Amino acid sequence: MSSAVPVDQPAPLPPSADRGAHALDRISVTGIAATGHHGLLPDERHDGQSFVVDVTCGVLRRDRADSLRSTVDYSELAVAIVADVEGEPVNLIETLAERIAATCLARPMVQRVSVRVHKPHAPIPVAFTDVTVDIERRRPRNRAVLSLGSNLDDPLGHLTGGVAQLRRAFGVEVVGVSSVYRTDPVGVRYQPDFLNIVVLIDTELSPQALLSTCHDIERDHERQRETVHGPRTLDIDIVSFADVRLDEPDLTLPHPRARERGFVLIPWLDVEPEAEIPGEGTVQELATRVGREGVHPTAWRIDTDGTL
Repeated sequence: MSSAVPVDQPAPLPPSADRGAHALDRISVTGIAATGHHGLLPDERHDGQSFVVDVTCGVLRRDRADSLRSTVDYSELAVAIVADVEGEPVNLIETLAERIAATCLARPMVQRVSVRVHKPHAPIPVAFTDVTVDIERRRPRNRAVLSLGSNLDDPLGHLTGGVAQLRRAFGVEVVGVSSVYRTDPVGVRYQPDFLNIVVLIDTELSPQALLSTCHDIERDHERQRETVHGPRTLDIDIVSFADVRLDEPDLTLPHPRARERGFVLIPWLDVEPEAEIPGEGTVQELATRVGREGVHPTAWRIDTDGTL
């Protein structure tokens, strides 16, 4: 049996037909070596052997920022992969590869991953160079609810443009758009009325990556964050994300004020009348409690492709 441990390039991520797939950065770490006790034979379980791991992560960099928080810490990830290899023994290296893929996808900005596990000392009774297993995994799709609002420049144009950009975004499928509502300003009184919609999406992005995508679209519309509750060209809030509960400095899920906002609840009923906010109740109950004051229907309806 060969004792050589070739360090090949990791298997490429699968070619993607997804809109916006170019948005993913590819970060590879190759040749991560560790000793594990994986295999079917008693000697493999008792003595252990060397394994080598290559990974390529498809990363949607948060807000395109020049900071470690915006991406994946590949040093920390490599240490975690070593822990996976050194951890609970499994029979198949396919199972080990699944474990490593799950570790990579647990990092919020990693959206897809390709894993190659080498087992260069596998118990094979002929001369060979290496045994490898390659797997490719992505995040499961989840339903998310977005609230879009605008009251500057051309509000209807900003809403249609926002929906069109969501449709083109990587990992996002727009599945429903509410009617357009004209709503009274909240918080800062002396500003134009808003136009508001709710958009339902199915997404394979993490909540944090989806937030980054929303921020990118807001920037394209020259959104300024100068005054809390002040006028804006386009505001995109994540109202809920499946059953996820999250409390981070820049993202709380479900949205902590959605239950009291008629401009969210009333449009939401248009597209998902049986919806619930986890821990708060049904949207119908909440909308009844809040009432329709200040929320005025219009004749406009935006299609899922962003057209009126």
